[in-house]
Amino acid sequence: MVTHSALDTSETALQAKVFHLERKVEVLTAVMRLFLVLVGVMDSRLDRRRLLGGSDKSTILKAVERASTTIGLRASLRIIGLSRSRYFAWRRVERQCDLEDVSTCPRSRPTRLTAAEVATMKEMATSTDYRHVPTTTLSMLAQRMGKVYASATTWSRLIRERRWRRPRTRLHPDRAKEGLRTKRPDEAWHLDTTVFRVLDGTKAYLQAAIDNYSRRVLAWRISSHLEPAATAALLVKADEASR
Repeated sequence: MVTHSALDTSETALQAKVFHLERKVEVLTAVMRLFLVLVGVMDSRLDRRRLLGGSDKSTILKAVERASTTIGLRASLRIIGLSRSRYFAWRRVERQCDLEDVSTCPRSRPTRLTAAEVATMKEMATSTDYRHVPTTTLSMLAQRMGKVYASATTWSRLIRERRWRRPRTRLHPDRAKEGLRTKRPDEAWHLDTTVFRVLDGTKAYLQAAIDNYSRRVLAWRISSHLEPAATAALLVKADEASR
């Protein structure tokens, strides 16, 4: 027969030991409940605040490692309100000995985007009203509207890093089954441009202003380049011919 000193006790001693352990568990449970209520009332969870000091982050990482051996990593992070992505980000930065936060003071970094500007960028990027607007054009549109002054590169980087899914559903309007029809002359004109390639390799552009009702060529012009001024002069000439 093999015995052990821990088992060489009477039944009364074992019952007293179990009673002592149960009492200890009850006390720890009551203390933990008070602690959780205090944390909730004082708003001290890590998902509602930001830590700037590297020593505080290092202390929390060590405490999470010790607690995770008993209750697991997921439960430990849920109790203190620390997300898994934030936890592993701190772990990666800890290996480089740089847990200190970068200051977000606008005076120290004037070009840094504020939280309101980032929220506006997310709203515009994920809105169905701008589904047809490319990212580059969206950045210029936001500047013209006076909402966000950021480059197209910054827009693309934030959309990629934060995984903002832009709506890709395109709205195709019904195709017109019948073209423009006018009921009298000079109600609508058409501008037609035809490109001719000459034998020497150069191009010639033939522009014509045509009346939609009578199909009459009101004015025409041949030029070596397409210029807005030439098109404007052609319209003036067609207006004179229609009178």
